[in-house]
Amino acid sequence: MQVDQIHDEAFWNKVPAEYLRPLVDAVVPYGNLGFGYTMKVLGDPNDPEATAVVIWKAPAGYVLQRHSHGCGRFEVIIEGSVTDEHGRLFGVGGIMTAEPAEMYGPILAGPNGYTSVEVFSRLEGCYLITWDDPDGPRLDNRLEFRADHGG
Repeated sequence: MQVDQIHDEAFWNKVPAEYLRPLVDAVVPYGNLGFGYTMKVLGDPNDPEATAVVIWKAPAGYVLQRHSHGCGRFEVIIEGSVTDEHGRLFGVGGIMTAEPAEMYGPILAGPNGYTSVEVFSRLEGCYLITWDDPDGPRLDNRLEFRADHGG
């Protein structure tokens, strides 16, 4: 059994398979600002149908724009707080869920930022994200992120 601690710097910015590295690459340049991303997969990390768990941290005031995933998701705040698009405050122990393709957000990080554990019913939901852009929904494959062009 592996034991990890979210307060250890070595915990952050890890993925279970190299092809998922762009998910970390999108966050690493901002690590000094308080961002972090680590993924665990329950099953085969090469199977887009496997369940995935993402531990995510964001700094105070960060705004996660309105978006959706093509799978169900379940998120628990484990440090800090967030406010959702309806003005509801979620502190430690707060739970947010979304059905497949259900838009949610923006989510505003509280004064101390936040860390959450997010469970995706399908690994693919971690990297295929639909953003609610002004011109309409935009599907974004986060695996195509390249640090040299800013994502």
